[in-house]
Amino acid sequence: MPKQKKQKRVVRKSKNKKVATSDPGPAEYEGWKIGDIAWWCMASEATPRQGQIVKFHPNDNIGPAVSLDDMSGAGRRVALVQFIFDNKKAAKESRVEFNKFWKDYKEGKR
Repeated sequence: MPKQKKQKRVVRKSKNKKVATSDPGPAEYEGWKIGDIAWWCMASEATPRQGQIVKFHPNDNIGPAVSLDDMSGAGRRVALVQFIFDNKKAAKESRVEFNKFWKDYKEGKR
């Protein structure tokens, strides 16, 4: 008569896990608040994009930045605070300045 196989016990994980919390950052920065709608330019596109502010990064190594949820459904983006605006026209006018900044940054001048 063959031996019966022992059933393996299901190992259950502890329910007392600690969830790591991240620093939410400031609720507002330079007149902008979390939840505000902003327009910004990207290096790869001619048309400004629109998104909702999610988080501020005042101590970023390039400059004060902001995380935005892109309203076109393209995910989360990061832009410098100096290049976000409250209307599309102002964002489009800043594109030349942004492209100069981007070029200098890629060449290591900033």
